[in-house]
Amino acid sequence: MEDENAQPKFKRMYIRYNAQKLVFLGGCRPIIGLDGCHLKGRFGGQILSAIARDANDNIFLVAFAVERTKIHEYGFYSSFQMTLRIQSNLIWSSSGIILAIEMLFPTCEHKYCVKHIYNNFKVDHKGLELKDALWRCARATTIREFERRMQEMKDLDVKAWEYLADINPAQWSKSHFSSRVLCDCLANNLSESFNAMILEARDKPILAMLKWIRVRLMTKQYKKMKSIAKYTGKVCPNIQDKLEKLKHESIPFSATPASSFMYEVDNGCERHVIDLAKKACSSRIWDLTGLPCKHGISAIVKNLEKMEDYVHPCYLKETFAETYKEIIQPMSSQSEWVETNQPAPVAPHVYKPPGRPPKQRKRDPKESRNSYRVSRMNKTIKCAKCKKEGHNARGCKAQGSKYTKTKQTATPQTASQPPSTRSQSVYRIFDQTASQPIPNNRFEAATQPPTRSRANWFSSSSQSSFHTPRETWDSLPSQPSASVSTSGVPSQGSDGGAVRGFKGRKFQPIGGKDKNAAGKGTKSSK
Repeated sequence: MEDENAQPKFKRMYIRYNAQKLVFLGGCRPIIGLDGCHLKGRFGGQILSAIARDANDNIFLVAFAVERTKIHEYGFYSSFQMTLRIQSNLIWSSSGIILAIEMLFPTCEHKYCVKHIYNNFKVDHKGLELKDALWRCARATTIREFERRMQEMKDLDVKAWEYLADINPAQWSKSHFSSRVLCDCLANNLSESFNAMILEARDKPILAMLKWIRVRLMTKQYKKMKSIAKYTGKVCPNIQDKLEKLKHESIPFSATPASSFMYEVDNGCERHVIDLAKKACSSRIWDLTGLPCKHGISAIVKNLEKMEDYVHPCYLKETFAETYKEIIQPMSSQSEWVETNQPAPVAPHVYKPPGRPPKQRKRDPKESRNSYRVSRMNKTIKCAKCKKEGHNARGCKAQGSKYTKTKQTATPQTASQPPSTRSQSVYRIFDQTASQPIPNNRFEAATQPPTRSRANWFSSSSQSSFHTPRETWDSLPSQPSASVSTSGVPSQGSDGGAVRGFKGRKFQPIGGKDKNAAGKGTKSSK
């Protein structure tokens, strides 16, 4: 407070549970991710977090704080350093907190997020080829490979090579990482995962948000403690899945023994030396992670041993169970809290920026707006008419060129113009088909060759023929006379016979089912 007599106003809050401190110092690996995210409530501010990794490669919240402004981040890191007494752990840092980390943790190893390095790198050095070259340099595990990748970058762009050469490789490349950390991450995904987890609570008031985070951590820690008690494996589940995947990748490699514990592993493209006694590989992948790499698994299988026996103790089930042995104590309601003589703090000042508040976060220019649709952003447009780039067919100005399409209209045919020879032959064929007589019985229809049916719209006569509706049953003449209906089906004749196919059937009149209706069907006599 600036004035001692004034009522206190909320500025910041630092929270660290005792269970989280004991778990981190006792069971987690020595790596911490530091980051922050903005709050979406009416009071604004941001939440800063310190995230670690447990034995199952899951995120573990060590401490967090709520700050009103970004300039007070130093207070959070100072409180974090005082409560945990960290002097030699690895700290992940972004560009905004480098100075605070160097002042508070001078003896710690500082690493940069490669994704943030690339975001600054692509401002002046654009292109997918340079991006791939940068990530190849970051993923290099040996010094020789790193130098070779940097030479490839220099051959592509000298200025891009100079930009990366100014950054200490121990802060962004695996080739210079220490093997004490047992983690080869290149991006600060630990903090990003935590920011995504609390997304639901970031728009709540400050006290409601802190309560939501506490309950979420308490229940999550209890569920992990119960699940690991039922697990029967030796290694944690996520680590076991990684080992199975590496075992499948080790199939192309063949191990040649040089001594009892020394092997030479080769697949025709690369060759490495494995020392099972030291649990080391010449590629340094085993050293960086504490897990056998695909080269080491090939030698382990050759030695008739199990992969789980060569895993670092930090990945075992016992370590995971020890990590979540401590619990976060439940808390009673606010009405049961102990009252103090201190005045109650006032809510922070509400800052309302001009304009309508945004509903969506600001996306990266390269980030896709719709994950289910291929983006056309930053792609060259090509014209379909002139085949040139930079515009589309609607804005094409190449009028009169050979690519310009003209609409073709059919010229109307006058009465004086004679039809073509091909049309006359078509008309003649249909006229001959129409002039053929209709068969009177089934035998004549079977003996006559098959002919094509007549199409009225191809008729050569000047008058168009229309379809004549078929006569109904009650409209037929009552006298017994042989006649043929307009549809070509013979009707009942004078010989007392019936229409073929309808013998012995009763017919209902079209108008309804009335018994007294005209045209009632009768059984035909033989």
